[in-house]
Amino acid sequence: VGREAELARLVAALDEAGQGRAPAIVLEGESGAGKTRLLREFAALAAQRGATVLFGRCVDCGDAGPPYWPIIEALRPASTGHEPGRGASGDRARFFEQVLDRLEDLAQLSPVALLLDDLHWADRSTRDLLGFLLANLAGEPGPLVVTAVRSEALVPGHPLLPLLAELRRSRRAEFLPLVLLTDKAATPSELEPGGRSPRWVARGGFAADGGQ
Repeated sequence: VGREAELARLVAALDEAGQGRAPAIVLEGESGAGKTRLLREFAALAAQRGATVLFGRCVDCGDAGPPYWPIIEALRPASTGHEPGRGASGDRARFFEQVLDRLEDLAQLSPVALLLDDLHWADRSTRDLLGFLLANLAGEPGPLVVTAVRSEALVPGHPLLPLLAELRRSRRAEFLPLVLLTDKAATPSELEPGGRSPRWVARGGFAADGGQ
């Protein structure tokens, strides 16, 4: 994919996560820089190494979309029949703890990579839950969290900026910038009908995705 160094860093971070030494990884780049494709390549490699790959994608619905959607989507392949309740009564703390417990339990069985694409579209509920997870996974063996963010979307006042600033300050995340690769583009065989790039869906194959 032309991203050998970045891919090697993600693989190393997956190994480190099992030892409690890995920060989250934030992939930053412009549209077309290959963020989604790098996530897909890493997901395939991680699965080959025996990891459980959980993939969720934020959607451009603002706060009108289903709360916690990308993380709920990511956890579906690891369903045990006892899904964390989203707390209709407003008990967010209990729901957050249930999601954290699920991820930690999975990490006891095999390495876990939680991949969240298009984080710039995350609603408030997703941002809050992600911040909670990263604060409580720090320093403990557990999943590797990798997110992708479209850099040009982060205009002043963007609601994701405070979370990213806190992750930088606390060093709970490592920021991996991706520059455009103008000398290597996807070949026609790598695109789906209509020119859309595929995306990896947790152990299950590919589905259409407009994010890059």
